[in-house]
Amino acid sequence: MPNYMADPEIRSVLESRFAMPADLDPAEVERLREFLRCDQVLERFYRENPASVRPPKDDLEAAAESAMAAYDQRSEHLPLGWQKFLVLQAGVAGCPDNLDSAQVQDWAYTKVTEENPGWLGDFDEDVDRDKPMRWLTQVIGGGVLMRRQLMQLPAPPPKRRWFGRQ
Repeated sequence: MPNYMADPEIRSVLESRFAMPADLDPAEVERLREFLRCDQVLERFYRENPASVRPPKDDLEAAAESAMAAYDQRSEHLPLGWQKFLVLQAGVAGCPDNLDSAQVQDWAYTKVTEENPGWLGDFDEDVDRDKPMRWLTQVIGGGVLMRRQLMQLPAPPPKRRWFGRQ
């Protein structure tokens, strides 16, 4: 698991005990609260069950969807720590050990590596400190890149049957 405290912006969200940022409109605050409700369901599950037990699919989907909605509908006032936390938690819910959702993994990978590459620091330092965004890209990156490559391949020709008939 990543070291959430290794990222200073995410650490600030955690140390604030998820205090709602100022200057957000009520709809954005409600999206963050919905995400936190869904995230707490998963956190409770992780505390109460062995690591080998996967949370219920509905809970994972709700957590991923609420995190993605809160991020995708964010205002310019949403602090960077909240943005990173939302993307990270959606990615964790969608990762192979949980929901194993190609759609969620691609979404999270795109947010980190393509839209916000500055979220990643020096590779060696990130890996040594278990920084959460690097950890996420390593956990889901291989699968995302393989699926993207497969989607670009041309379809195989139709199989020929006896006597050249299809």
